[in-house]
Amino acid sequence: MAALSFRLTKNDVSPALSRLARTAKKPAPVFRAMGTTFLSLTMGNFKTADYRPTPWKEKRDGSPATLQKSGTLSRSFHLAVTDKGATVSNPMVYAAIHQFGGIIKGNPWLRFQWAPGRWATVASVTITPRPFFPVLAGKLTAKAEDKIRAAGERAIARQSGV
Repeated sequence: MAALSFRLTKNDVSPALSRLARTAKKPAPVFRAMGTTFLSLTMGNFKTADYRPTPWKEKRDGSPATLQKSGTLSRSFHLAVTDKGATVSNPMVYAAIHQFGGIIKGNPWLRFQWAPGRWATVASVTITPRPFFPVLAGKLTAKAEDKIRAAGERAIARQSGV
């Protein structure tokens, strides 16, 4: 499975920021500020629900879901920046199933330990979505868009000396 990524371009945030970004002398620093903010919001979703697009289903024991069994998923994000945009990605093969949910099928069976000394053998497992990217239906959530737009505007202001 390929890495899961979300590409942020000036058209994804707002028409006003798009116009400002076109006038920026150096677009890469603007996209770096926006991408860094997007990355920060994404990583923060592993600790708090502030920028999650939808609530995460609780664990079986009723405690809040954290997606933090080993911490590898939350530590594996990468930011790539160019003059055309910023891309935040995660190379973990299970990143997409957590973001979007889905069914994992065995070949022919899946076997996993779900509690000390307790094993299950099943043909498939349905994973509910627990989106960590602040994106819903392919668009930034309103709260995330506001934060990212503000970061872009600050970067453009620094370039123009305002």
